[in-house]
Amino acid sequence: MAIGDDFTINWSAKTIEHTAGTDWYHVNALYSWIQGEFDELSAMNDQIAMKALTPTVYQWQNGWSLLTGGASGNGYEFLSGGSLESDDNDYLWANLYSIGSQVGGTNIYIIQDGSKVTQWWGIDNIDILLLVKDAGSFVDDGNVRVFGREFGDNYDHNDVALSGGGRNVVGINTADDSNNNTAAATVSGYGLGWNFGTSAFDLNNGNGPVDYNSWIDCNGQYLSAAYEQMKYETRRGATGQDFLLPDATSGDGEQYLAASAGYTAVKTAPFGTFAGGKFFGARGVWIYNYNAEDAQNFQLLDASNTTQAPPNSVAVTVNSLLSGDRVFVASTSAAGLVDTEQFNVSGSHASGDSTLYISAGPLQTSSTPTTGWVRVGDYRHRYTSWDTSSFTLASAIASGSPAPSTDPGYTGGETGFVPLIDWEVTASGSTSNVLIQSQALDVVIRVRRIGIVPFETNSTVQANGMTVGAIRVTDTIVSGAETSGS
Repeated sequence: MAIGDDFTINWSAKTIEHTAGTDWYHVNALYSWIQGEFDELSAMNDQIAMKALTPTVYQWQNGWSLLTGGASGNGYEFLSGGSLESDDNDYLWANLYSIGSQVGGTNIYIIQDGSKVTQWWGIDNIDILLLVKDAGSFVDDGNVRVFGREFGDNYDHNDVALSGGGRNVVGINTADDSNNNTAAATVSGYGLGWNFGTSAFDLNNGNGPVDYNSWIDCNGQYLSAAYEQMKYETRRGATGQDFLLPDATSGDGEQYLAASAGYTAVKTAPFGTFAGGKFFGARGVWIYNYNAEDAQNFQLLDASNTTQAPPNSVAVTVNSLLSGDRVFVASTSAAGLVDTEQFNVSGSHASGDSTLYISAGPLQTSSTPTTGWVRVGDYRHRYTSWDTSSFTLASAIASGSPAPSTDPGYTGGETGFVPLIDWEVTASGSTSNVLIQSQALDVVIRVRRIGIVPFETNSTVQANGMTVGAIRVTDTIVSGAETSGS
């Protein structure tokens, strides 16, 4: 079809109207057609409608304009390759085109002044005219944000300033996301939950509570599944979630960029990426309630953009043991002795109390097992969990093993510490305990049992834990009922 078959000149109204067809035309084709129509003898009494400022910038003249809302659609929706502006500087249709490689079938979409522009263009790379100045005022200063976000792909977006008119390029590149292949209908039911704000969370990696701006309840899912729902909720067309938007308002996920305004967005996956079996969170994103098997399969960035890695749970093991051996492993002080002053008891405690409260002190995750025994003076108490202010005891105070004969009668201020291993083994072989290792920890290892020479050595708990074999040397001098079993 020729452009004259699709566009019509209304000489009395001074408008150019799109009246038929679905073909697209370069703005230069419109300009050239108009010039050809106006050089006819019948048009010599009419003022010229259009002029070219450059090969890609065109201007209406003498009150002429391109009709919008015509019988066959807005005229600018069938043009590409250049910009149009009014001679009174009140209206500007800038030319926006994309380059790059997208997965076939990508529907590029545009956000202008916080709203999604109704799509009239086709799939993959675009070349369109967009109204950016209306009745003398720029729409959002002439800025737009262009997205390529199809579920199953790595996403992309870029900002473009169109206030200068002319021809403006934006790069949009997408690719297949090999970690996002589950059907959307399945992923939509994974049940993740989102919150936005600023809150402090402690990863128990030795850095204490630090701020994050978004926290995601993974609903017990593996992080590979959680990642896919994060992608699903930020795809093209994503609605239903109330997400923080770049202008600090809230809205649909298809516009979501980052957990706080001003953060650099992770374009391919805005809540974080997934690679090599691990989730790498975007800045300010905290995750919790994930499948326990993924306890170390992630890395986060807190609000200050500092990397936060999960704690390294490691085993501290002593082997070459026999049933009945007493085993003791404890961290050492700078002097190389057992560090018996890791905390102070806080306040008074009576027999029957199930919590041992301690004052802030040098107690650290990297030197305190998840569960075990806590010592206060000569008393031992089994604990099932702890934090920097208390131990939750497995049984009431005064019932340690061996049980104290009298109530310890803590009044506050007593010093205490937590051995890494502190018990008698009941089966031959090895014994171990688990702690969260974040730094090298110097320890002393002791194995004692009448009939062998007391074994003692020093070692260091490293990032992969520690294993030490006891050396059993028969004590030929000692006498007693117990033997070494060697």
